[in-house]
Amino acid sequence: MTVPTSFTSSQEFVRTLKGASDPPQPGGLHKIEIARQAWDNTSFHVPNKGEVIADWIVTTFSKEKSANAHVRPLADIRFWALLQDILIHTPASERPWLSPLMNRTSLAPILRTFLSLLCELGLSTGRPLCYAVKSCLRVLWPISSQRFPIEMLLECFDTSIQVTSGFQEVEECLYLCDLITSSYRHALTNSSNKKKIYAAFMQAHFRGWVQLAGTLTRGSINSAHQALLADIYAAGVETIFNLDVLRHMKEASWDDAFVQSLRTALVSSPDKILPVLPMLFTSFTQSVRRHRSALFSQSDPIHSAATAVYLAFGSMMDPLTESELLWKTRAELLAIADKEGLVTVPNEGLHLYLVGTRDTAIAALSWKGDAHAFSPHALVFLACLAQVDYDLVDNALQPILPRLIHIPPNSPFVFKLWDLVVEHHSKTRTISSLIANILTATKDQYLFRLTDPMMNYQLCSTGSVFSSFHLERLSKSIRIFLTPSQCSSSTSALINSLKQNWADFNEADASLTASSTGEGKRKKRRKSAAGGTDHSDDVENRAVALSLTSKLIASYVSALPLRSLIEEDRAAILSELEEAFKFVCAACDVLIQALQSTKRTDTWAAQIVLSSGLRLTYSMKRMHTLGLHREVNLTTQLERLVSLIDDTETLPELTIEIFRNLLAESATSHAPVVLDKCLAYIDQNLRPQTAKWSGAVCHLVAQPIGGEAASVALLNVLLDRWLYLLDEIASEEQAIRLIQALFHLLPHVEVDRQGLRDLNSGRIFSTLMHSAKFWELQNLQCNFGLPLKHFFLLTITPAATLTLKIEPGQVLDACSAYTVLLYSPPEYITRSMRSIVCLRVPTIDGALELMKRKGADVDDQFTVLREFSVRICKHTGLIDPSVSCC
Repeated sequence: MTVPTSFTSSQEFVRTLKGASDPPQPGGLHKIEIARQAWDNTSFHVPNKGEVIADWIVTTFSKEKSANAHVRPLADIRFWALLQDILIHTPASERPWLSPLMNRTSLAPILRTFLSLLCELGLSTGRPLCYAVKSCLRVLWPISSQRFPIEMLLECFDTSIQVTSGFQEVEECLYLCDLITSSYRHALTNSSNKKKIYAAFMQAHFRGWVQLAGTLTRGSINSAHQALLADIYAAGVETIFNLDVLRHMKEASWDDAFVQSLRTALVSSPDKILPVLPMLFTSFTQSVRRHRSALFSQSDPIHSAATAVYLAFGSMMDPLTESELLWKTRAELLAIADKEGLVTVPNEGLHLYLVGTRDTAIAALSWKGDAHAFSPHALVFLACLAQVDYDLVDNALQPILPRLIHIPPNSPFVFKLWDLVVEHHSKTRTISSLIANILTATKDQYLFRLTDPMMNYQLCSTGSVFSSFHLERLSKSIRIFLTPSQCSSSTSALINSLKQNWADFNEADASLTASSTGEGKRKKRRKSAAGGTDHSDDVENRAVALSLTSKLIASYVSALPLRSLIEEDRAAILSELEEAFKFVCAACDVLIQALQSTKRTDTWAAQIVLSSGLRLTYSMKRMHTLGLHREVNLTTQLERLVSLIDDTETLPELTIEIFRNLLAESATSHAPVVLDKCLAYIDQNLRPQTAKWSGAVCHLVAQPIGGEAASVALLNVLLDRWLYLLDEIASEEQAIRLIQALFHLLPHVEVDRQGLRDLNSGRIFSTLMHSAKFWELQNLQCNFGLPLKHFFLLTITPAATLTLKIEPGQVLDACSAYTVLLYSPPEYITRSMRSIVCLRVPTIDGALELMKRKGADVDDQFTVLREFSVRICKHTGLIDPSVSCC
């Protein structure tokens, strides 16, 4: 490569570079090409050639103003590559000219312009450019950065904020932004006019910075970008919250340009700015604490400043549309305020704000028509508020509890709030007042805003307050923390509420009956102020309230600390409970007769009330400490209840409660009849493929779905609670029917392995097979193998064994039978049974091999068959115990 022949001297080369036209000769080489050839040609001698070319390049960068980013020298990699070669290949001792050059030329505007161009060039063009620029600035920046005015660095800092988000994957670009950020922070530290920089920052650069800071909360794709974001955020914090600015803020009562600018940015981009508020509040409190001695006298507490900013943040969030992010931000700010000890210092303005936000949070938990779009993070705020100052929550517990009753127990953060409520009342020994509040909540009109009473019943029965998990938490506190003096009053209050609810229901039901039969006038429904129906006299709503009260009483009575009471008080409470038990039993008898004789079809409410009554009496009878027993004609009672079971209009929920009470009350002479009805109901309704149950009786809705779920529930009741009764009184026919029903569940055991929350047939079967209690029951254990033996003798016959002519369906059924045997402990498989099933293993294995050759997927069946063979051989000692199935 040679320099153009038109150059007769080095002076002419210099004049060419400094000339106005580019290229110097029309149609000739451009200046950058001439400069590259001159630098690469070592035989072409120019005094201080590196200085001349570098000076020309830097001057070109400073003066070029083309509107097209793609043709500007700053965007031309040839310029940066040549400058890079000059700086890298010239030793530091041979470039004394570099420092004077940097004194004559300001590098900051060049870098700022380059970063601005990157946004226009895009990632593909900008990436290689950044590599060359990084190599150049690694040498040039330390020499020139100390001379930059801070105003120029602030402009560069703003440009780096704009570029960072678009080039977060380009490490070289992040390096350039980090150079600017570090220099700006250093210059700011040494600046004597920080208030002026603060004013300029707030006026022109604050919005971009605060939006970028929000990305810190979302994480980053790489550590370099995350570190740069942290440095940029720190630089902004040092600009806003340095000592000079904090003094100015104090004079303005902590409400100056910062608050106003933040308010404007928040309104325009709430999703981007809200996550930054907790960060800013933390940074503010840390800065104020750091400069505490310079800002405040001993009589001027730091809390007033932090409280003022906290209230300012709260006021700017109030006009925003409700969202999860908004409530999350409020909760985080409150947690920071608690950490800083703001709430413990009396402040009327803060108290009013917290009360107002608490009421807004309660409203956020409410139903919107028939849609329950509540805000889970509003629960977080209330939980945080309860942790900070429980009195604020306790004063609003009556409106909070009805809303919690509707919220599902698996909703995020609901457990924390409920746990704090129970914990507070436990520590203060005021569990009785919590029980009274829950009783009041069961009658609150908020619960009855839904137009669908069945949906409302399910929501209330399984919601956060009345779910089994949360009632158990309450029962534990009652057992430990309910004082002897509160036992009597709480018991009386619950029983009186139950009787009043039952009277209210009877009144509403009588009105409904009269309206249905035309034998009387039904009370007119009042209209609410909102124009809807007032449900206070609605029979369905009163049924729901009565059901919730019964559920609360059952939980309360099971945890009542009777042993801690003196004999006189214990006797009085037992007498009161016995009276309540008789009252409920009598009321249930009346309802049973009414349901048998009624001509109405709208008996849902009456059946729900009867179910809750039977459930309450059942739970009270099981508490041996109460010693409750009901004198009743079992034959008459059995006839009445069986007639309800046979009625197709009876709810599955009521059917299950009837079965539970019949099993508990039946004498030995009546138990076979009850067991027959149970098995018949299971045979009629159980569909193993689809049947499942959530575990809540309120989900046992009308047929046919409710019947399938009720069959799962009944089967679970029989095998979990009354297994010993089955073994004691079941005839051989009944035992075989039960075993056959279990075998029908086998193909669906796999459903249990998917971790579903609902109870299904597969889970019931698996649990029973793993129960040692089941295998110790003589009657059931003796009959367990009979259905399998009959299946093998009838299906896998000697003729089929010799010819291997077995239908694929029979082969799969046989493999299912071997799966049952895998669940069985080997010692419980009789010798005769073992000989029958083992002799058929080769036949089934051969049939599976034929099916596999035809493309069937039978790998699982092979595994079952061979694992069974290995297990039996190990048990009988035919093979070494260390052998396993592969």
